[in-house]
Amino acid sequence: MGYTHYWYKEPILSQKSWFDFANDFVKVLPHFYKELDSTTDQKFYINSDELFLNGVGENSHETFHFPRIIKVIQDYAKDDNSTKVFACCKTARKPYDIAVCCALIIAKKHFGADIKVSSDGEDEDGWDKAKELCQDILKYGETFDISYETQNKYNGGQFI
Repeated sequence: MGYTHYWYKEPILSQKSWFDFANDFVKVLPHFYKELDSTTDQKFYINSDELFLNGVGENSHETFHFPRIIKVIQDYAKDDNSTKVFACCKTARKPYDIAVCCALIIAKKHFGADIKVSSDGEDEDGWDKAKELCQDILKYGETFDISYETQNKYNGGQFI
């Protein structure tokens, strides 16, 4: 499957929490903006309802799309134990991976129990750099524990 990050999130996230999330993401953005596409149809943008990003050229892979509201829930795999819906992004450890990891750390901070994050990676695979960046800029992130979040690895359409 490749190096991938996974998350289950509630279909609708609070607008206030979204603004806090977006404002924090914009604060860390200067540290990896040059790694993000700014010219193609996969170009970076963030607004009041979604975050969309990918790498540049050969350093692009799958687009990270994180919407505040999921409008068509039936198109998403659902977590059997809750109302949360599934999404993922395969980054193949390309340079924009740090942006994806930072976004997920920031999302966990602002959306709490409304999001569950999992990853094929561990701290040494890039999460440590994202945690350090969030801690330095936002004053949180160092306690984010992807091994705790990934108590159960994603396997074939569900967390096991």
